[in-house]
Amino acid sequence: MLHGRSICAAALLAAVCMPSFAAAETKPAVVWIPTAPVDVVPSGAFETQCSNTGMGGSAVAAGCIPSIDEPMTLTPHPSAQAIADGVAAAFGAYDLRVVTEPPPDYLPTFAVFTSGDAAPEGSSYTCSRASANCSARDRDRASFTNTSTMSCTDPDLVTTAVFVVGRMSGLEGTVGAPENWMNYPPDFAATQTQFVDACTEIANQLGGRDGMTPLPLECTTLDHVGCEPGMQNSHADLLETLGPAAGDDEPPVIEVITPEDGAVIEPGGSIDVAYTLQEASNFAGTRLTISSPALLQLPGLEVDRFTFCTSDLCDVNWLDNQPFRTADSEWTSGELPGLPEGEYLVEIEASDYYGNEAEMVVLSITIGEGEPDPTGGTSGTGGDGGTSGGGHTSTGAGTASEDGGAPPNTTAASTNGDPDPSGGESSGEGSSASGGADGLADRGCGCTSTPGEGDPFALMLGLLAAGLRRRR
Repeated sequence: MLHGRSICAAALLAAVCMPSFAAAETKPAVVWIPTAPVDVVPSGAFETQCSNTGMGGSAVAAGCIPSIDEPMTLTPHPSAQAIADGVAAAFGAYDLRVVTEPPPDYLPTFAVFTSGDAAPEGSSYTCSRASANCSARDRDRASFTNTSTMSCTDPDLVTTAVFVVGRMSGLEGTVGAPENWMNYPPDFAATQTQFVDACTEIANQLGGRDGMTPLPLECTTLDHVGCEPGMQNSHADLLETLGPAAGDDEPPVIEVITPEDGAVIEPGGSIDVAYTLQEASNFAGTRLTISSPALLQLPGLEVDRFTFCTSDLCDVNWLDNQPFRTADSEWTSGELPGLPEGEYLVEIEASDYYGNEAEMVVLSITIGEGEPDPTGGTSGTGGDGGTSGGGHTSTGAGTASEDGGAPPNTTAASTNGDPDPSGGESSGEGSSASGGADGLADRGCGCTSTPGEGDPFALMLGLLAAGLRRRR
């Protein structure tokens, strides 16, 4: 499979790895709570559309999750719509949007997969499973809820769902404030009404073989705002990670820097696609696809396209080990040398976190035929010729998490930070006592490099050696 790291190692798409990311940690979020059955497939499986994610990656909105070992269907709780409404109300003060249909599959997404089934082997005290996401660094993950476990009976389903969305948004469970949505273990007979705006003690999750062993705290003082060690202000933390409630009715606007639509490139030249996004919130997801039947002429290549986007779904994840990248960055494929002669199609998509999708831009490029562009076909301000459209949507699911039993109708895995197959509430997988980076250091390029010397076609063969395969 081809991932950003492989491309960097081949020194072929080096411009993709340039550091141009947001310094702040505040960013809107979208939470998908399905109300209809969802087909999901394992991450890292060569025979699925998730082959580029790697076993530890995820693309929630595309249905790529690492905690299953075969394709399956997740059926939501009959009250999923009421649960979604309850979560939306609980987070009404923050910049978090709840949807029941999947966002575009390249948009980093939180998801809650509810179930009407019990998890009898699980030991979760919250009837849920959601791994710690310290400082909300990972913006593409999912959680799961059940109707009961060995340690949880008759839960309030909205309370459970709000708790796991809080976990994904950077919070830990707390004690000493029963009205706090993050109270742990929750008292389902009481009423949770708010994210408490005061420093409260962080709870040790309960786990271990007996399900009652206090586990180490998952995040650090640096992951919480304005409190002493071992304390958390849930309200302040959500303002830090999500920001206050906001809205946006305008879709992103795609502006192509290079190439011009209809550009003709001399044989042996390079395709270099670059564009910018105009977005009021300054946060968006985007995908660039470069496709041509000519790519199948390359020995060993089994796909007719390269993809770049803001999730692990694509050949290159532009986020490059970062939780997000601002929309006003320059988005580029970098130079792609040594491509076969033929007709190439470029498609550019974008969506913000408020449900607004840009008009897709479609460009046509020719290598080796017609009158060559005197600039090499890699400059201009074209990019009209867009067709209406937008994101590709698909059914999907979420990433692995750890608060309790296996997700509904799934088989839990035990590698790559996935849940303990014994169903323990929390065993530390996927979290970090030194900052909770949640394995992000192993995602994306994580490098800056320059194209290697020598024949461009030889560099392309280096790309092929990385094993790019067709997603089915």
